[in-house]
Amino acid sequence: MRRRDGSPLWIADAQQPIPLHRADLGAKSALGHYDEAWLQTLLHSHPEVLPIEQIESGYGCLIPLCRELPLRCGALDNLFVTREGKLVLVEAKLWRNPEARRTVVAQALDYAAAVFRMSYGELESAVLKARRVREMPTASLFEIVSRCSEGLDEAEFSDAVTGNLERGRAIIAVVGDGIREDIMSLAELVQSHAGHRFTFALVELTVYETPATGTRLVVPSVLAQTVLVERGVVRIEGIPAGQRVIVELPTSGPTNKSPLRRMGIGEDEFFELLGQRETHLPEVLKAFLAKGEALGVYADMQGGLNLKHASPSKHP
Repeated sequence: MRRRDGSPLWIADAQQPIPLHRADLGAKSALGHYDEAWLQTLLHSHPEVLPIEQIESGYGCLIPLCRELPLRCGALDNLFVTREGKLVLVEAKLWRNPEARRTVVAQALDYAAAVFRMSYGELESAVLKARRVREMPTASLFEIVSRCSEGLDEAEFSDAVTGNLERGRAIIAVVGDGIREDIMSLAELVQSHAGHRFTFALVELTVYETPATGTRLVVPSVLAQTVLVERGVVRIEGIPAGQRVIVELPTSGPTNKSPLRRMGIGEDEFFELLGQRETHLPEVLKAFLAKGEALGVYADMQGGLNLKHASPSKHP
């Protein structure tokens, strides 16, 4: 968990360094009024400000789909996708009162659960509805993404999004101007949340006023995050079309199989694809990796499986 305790300096040629003061995102300033709508717009216009690579290595570049995605339980602030069909769900919050701080994590999880219950077509309809409200160009979900990424296959993209919705696999992030300690402790409870395969993160965006006219400095920082906890899944086939029954079996207790492993979304996807080729291989490989970890060997998932070990000389 990282905190940025120092103040950045503004250094111009031949001038005395000037400490920058943190902007109050709940108040008006010379540069305008900071509110949650401002924060949503910043995230939608500049998704690169989200430190996704720190949360999930190799996740990919984010493509903004919409703001205020309409759901039955409310509206999700920001929705992003990658060209590989990976989803990022964001709730943007300014910490103005204790009630907001106590409920923000639960609200983000409720919104995520509502998204995961959607089909590809329902998600597409909701995205287009949100875009029309803001008079943004409306098209199919695939066309929105393909404008930012050439050579995309529509069938592969829709299948990937559908699979991630069904599995509840996504990054869920609460992004705010100042994460409080009570919120950071709440994030630990997310780890025991069953039924989905998401990674949850708390991201702080600190905004500083600068001496330059009309210029602000935005500093992102990941304060806390969870990783996936693997669970046994029994899928029951032969049920009516369009329906699914999934029984979640927690595997946190001792078993005679491979030990419980904590993994990221990329690793989860890797084992899923591996199991589609040979159903027994994921269990065998996980047992091998668990033994390797005891020897200091770790897996690095970057489009494939790489085994790494720190140099015995302690040098990179």
